[in-house]
Amino acid sequence: MSEKVIEKGWLSYENKVIPNNAGRIQRIETRRAFYAGAAELISALSELASSTTEEDMFKILDGIQEEFDDLLDRVKKGHA
Repeated sequence: MSEKVIEKGWLSYENKVIPNNAGRIQRIETRRAFYAGAAELISALSELASSTTEEDMFKILDGIQEEFDDLLDRVKKGHA
């Protein structure tokens, strides 16, 4: 049985981000959105992997990391 990478990420996210007093519906909807985002990213990367060089793939991954970092910065500043 393989490690459940997305589930592990979700549990970490839930623990760090979701307020303890969050309701059941908020948790369900947030989990669904988390998994939908993960599925979209995997789909996009899978499509790119079949038509992209390894070097370009690393550039794409770096760009995705920059996008995540930018969002995190905006969240911390209260802008997102």
